[in-house]
Amino acid sequence: MRLNFLIVLFLFSSNTAFAQDYNVFSVAPALLKEVNAVKRNEQQTIQIIDAGSYLHTTEYTITVLNEKGDRYAVLNESYDKLHKIKDIAGTLYDASGKQIQKLKSKDIQDVSGLSDNNFMDDNRLKVFKFMTTSYPYTVSYTVVTKMEQGFYLPRWIPQEGEDMSVEKASFSVSYPDNLPVRHLTNEQVTQQPVKTTAGNATTLTWTVKNLATQKLEKYSKPMYTQNTAVYLAPVNFEMEKFTGDMSSWASFGKFYYQLNKDRDVLPDAVKQKVLQIAASGKTDREKVANLYKYLQSTTRYISVQLGIGGWQTFDAAYVAKQGYGDCKALTNYMHSMLQVAGIPSCIALIRAGSQVEPMVENFPSNQFNHVILCVPQQKDTIWLECTSQQDMPNYLGSFTGSRAVLLVTPAGGKVVKTPSLKAEENFMVTTASAVLQEDGNAEATVSIRSAGMQQDGLRYQIQNYSPQAFHKELQDRFHIGTYEIKHYKHEMQQEKLPVIAESFTVDIEKYASKAGSRLFVIPNMLSHSTLSFEAEDRKNEISIRTAFMDVDTISLKIPAGYVQEMMPAPVTMSTAFGSYSITSAFKDDVITTTRKLIINAGTYPASSAAELESFYQKIYKADRAKMVLVKK
Repeated sequence: MRLNFLIVLFLFSSNTAFAQDYNVFSVAPALLKEVNAVKRNEQQTIQIIDAGSYLHTTEYTITVLNEKGDRYAVLNESYDKLHKIKDIAGTLYDASGKQIQKLKSKDIQDVSGLSDNNFMDDNRLKVFKFMTTSYPYTVSYTVVTKMEQGFYLPRWIPQEGEDMSVEKASFSVSYPDNLPVRHLTNEQVTQQPVKTTAGNATTLTWTVKNLATQKLEKYSKPMYTQNTAVYLAPVNFEMEKFTGDMSSWASFGKFYYQLNKDRDVLPDAVKQKVLQIAASGKTDREKVANLYKYLQSTTRYISVQLGIGGWQTFDAAYVAKQGYGDCKALTNYMHSMLQVAGIPSCIALIRAGSQVEPMVENFPSNQFNHVILCVPQQKDTIWLECTSQQDMPNYLGSFTGSRAVLLVTPAGGKVVKTPSLKAEENFMVTTASAVLQEDGNAEATVSIRSAGMQQDGLRYQIQNYSPQAFHKELQDRFHIGTYEIKHYKHEMQQEKLPVIAESFTVDIEKYASKAGSRLFVIPNMLSHSTLSFEAEDRKNEISIRTAFMDVDTISLKIPAGYVQEMMPAPVTMSTAFGSYSITSAFKDDVITTTRKLIINAGTYPASSAAELESFYQKIYKADRAKMVLVKK
């Protein structure tokens, strides 16, 4: 592909008759290095009309260098009741910048934006892609939209991926003096915006040039925190005749509270059921757990997104009657039941997802995509994920755990943190008893207990995979060559945290390799670490999000007539990133191996990268260390 690209460059380099604006040969060589697309130019403008509307105009041109960059050439614009597309224009150019094709409105697809779990949703999409495979090519689009709300203002991240470079891009916002717009930039933006005034309006403009690609380093914060980013938010806003103030988290929370006030009234029959269930619990924690089970058994999650319905909940009586609701409605329903039981609770707005950008705590703005419930207790707060029909009380996992949230109270919003699980709470304890045959084959009886986030993936597979697909996952789970799992059983247990207990037998082909009278075997049978890290030229802080602990005890009976000739040396390490130990002992023809690995969550300086690389390399080596058995 690289050779073809150079040939194209040569063929067009001597032809000056074509337009030069989007000629790929004018791109600086540094911007072509290790990228699949180049953003040649972008101009985004936000024009605030009043508290409840603004115009958003985007003009951008992208040169696609190869097939991997095609995704950047696709026009994909969403619209709904509050988001109206006024105009779309587009042009296709060849490598030299010659115009090839104009976008025609009849060629734009208009499709539903309804996702699988959305029951009611007014979101639709305008989709278009120029049909070309002659690389490189350039597309230019202009999109004008009218937003019928002032609640959410877009952010600007000109570099959309680690395989894209940027020649030039600008972002501006214009607003009347009586409707100021707040802004925040990340540390990659070193210059203040250019400020201009005209009459009673102010315009702020940010411009960037020549942004080369930035590869996302392992254990880094998300890409958008490392690239140029500008965030906007209003002070006063309006959405479908509802007004609010976003200058502080307190006022933001007050708006949400008022928007959903008095939607917590339950039918009398449901109230009686709630009191009956609550009476079965001796403590508030037991009452919460029992009512949570009732919620899970009588409702299901279906998203409803219609205009302001993205923020205003259906009332509790609606959920009681229909048996379904979105995250807001189900959370409000649970809140209403607890209220009847005399247990106070608070709605919590949260940015959910395992790999999402963390909440910017010093910039009050709409940063949320989900709602959960907080139940304050005298000793320990209880958190409830009301959209789940399987989770236990106070378990949030990687989807909503360990992050800042906004509690909504009558007095306004308050920023708090959801709990983080410690390493010993995300545990996996493995016990195995194995017998090694003289031909190198082995059979083991295994039990594994996984808790917290170490059981999340397994639980999902058990609940959602077909038996055939789940068995395939089991056959790919361990790094021990060719093996067959038999007699597999599992049990989901509810303790302080969710636990899955597994038991099975496993037949392993050629677990030990044979050479003459010797057998070479890895006594650490099941837990071969795949942790890896490269420290070279580390630029960013190291961010390890999840703490966990693995504990293994493996007993391996060796064939009759064999004795140990060489045993792996014990290894013990302790670092800021975690600790590791492994040791093997030989007694009465049985090798017993004990292993313990703890990884600490945290943020570490880039200067410690070499230490992390060394730590992981030593674990990798120790996990696979062989012992030698020799026949008498």
